[in-house]
Amino acid sequence: MSYLEVRDRTKKEYDLFFGRDFENEPYHKQRAENTKKLIQQFYLGGTILDVGWDSHAMAYDFAEDDYIGIDFVFYDKVHFPSVQAILCNFDNLPFRQKPLFDFIVWCEGPEHSLNPYITLRKLRKTCKGRIFITCPPSSPVNWEHKSWIKDKEELRTLIKSQFKVLEVGDLPPFWIYGVGEHD
Repeated sequence: MSYLEVRDRTKKEYDLFFGRDFENEPYHKQRAENTKKLIQQFYLGGTILDVGWDSHAMAYDFAEDDYIGIDFVFYDKVHFPSVQAILCNFDNLPFRQKPLFDFIVWCEGPEHSLNPYITLRKLRKTCKGRIFITCPPSSPVNWEHKSWIKDKEELRTLIKSQFKVLEVGDLPPFWIYGVGEHD
């Protein structure tokens, strides 16, 4: 199956094709609900960039202005009609190097980056406010996970490399999150 065929599938077809049905799995459902509560706590309004959104738009309901989602596959036009979707790999962002976004969401992302420090540096150049990051601690490097954030301290170090750290904590069940602010 080609890349173009995959990205035009409906959400249901996509979930079935990849064996994913996040909405019906209690673990993923709880994590998504907890993530949205945290985002709501830290989002101060303005434009949002959702990096690696995969049509599970975590901040979509809170967006007051533009909401742009980037990922390398899929765009759910039915459930998220007003999202400006850009198909790309977040290791190669398509934006000019100037602050464009008030809030960046990078949920379940660092472990998929070839080098999360380089990706975060690129994200910082497009951010004029805050960034919200989630990832699994101690996630093994495998065919889908390219990097390893082993614990909250490593996530803190990642965020601190480009942002002022506002908070790092646990995201039940099992995940961790961090929030940084452009200084």
